[in-house]
Amino acid sequence: MPVIKMTFNGIEFDLLLAIISRRTVSEDLGNLLDDNIFRGCDEQSIRSLAGSRDTNAILSLVPNRDNFELVLRCVKLWSKNRGIYENVMGYFGGITWAILVAKICIDNPYAAPNKLLARFFEFYRDYPWGE
Repeated sequence: MPVIKMTFNGIEFDLLLAIISRRTVSEDLGNLLDDNIFRGCDEQSIRSLAGSRDTNAILSLVPNRDNFELVLRCVKLWSKNRGIYENVMGYFGGITWAILVAKICIDNPYAAPNKLLARFFEFYRDYPWGE
């Protein structure tokens, strides 16, 4: 997948490329949620678009976006500091961490970020990964 890895103001992010059969994309990117956007796309573009769509789907499910984003930042920092972040290296990547954090946020909708973070580590410490 064509990607430019960048750091801007100390924040790492990936800039993905997708070639679509549209002259324009709406400013709110709403037409990226339309399944017809995939028509005429190659596999790499479909994968690039799917990541954005997955992110929007997760954000629509979590009860408190601010809490989710804060806990996710903490988990990503924790995993990067331990060298266990990056799906190209066989570890969980950003979307996987986001799904795991989203589950905790959905199950604990009224919890403060510190409680969500503690619950994250408790839940996944005891999770039956191999079963």
